[in-house]
Amino acid sequence: MQILHEFRYPTRWTTKILMALLALAFFAVLATTAIAGFLVYRIVKPQRTSSEISMASFPGRPEVLQFAGREMESARDGFFPGFEVGRPLFFAMGTSPAAASC
Repeated sequence: MQILHEFRYPTRWTTKILMALLALAFFAVLATTAIAGFLVYRIVKPQRTSSEISMASFPGRPEVLQFAGREMESARDGFFPGFEVGRPLFFAMGTSPAAASC
């Protein structure tokens, strides 16, 4: 019973330090649990983003290329110039209904 009384009303310096360390550990675990819970929430339920691709929101310096494809139909694709050591990238914005039926 004396040990419980010492924990409830600490009189020795060792008990006071032990109680301070226990309180610090409790709040550290509480903060870690809160942060981990928030991160798991963000992973499980991410923010909604627009599915439309906009050249203005792409990183880098993309350019839109217009050219005539098969059967003289107009095509719109993108071009990313490479950085100092990177290769340039070409990507298709999508297919037209005429090209999808081929």
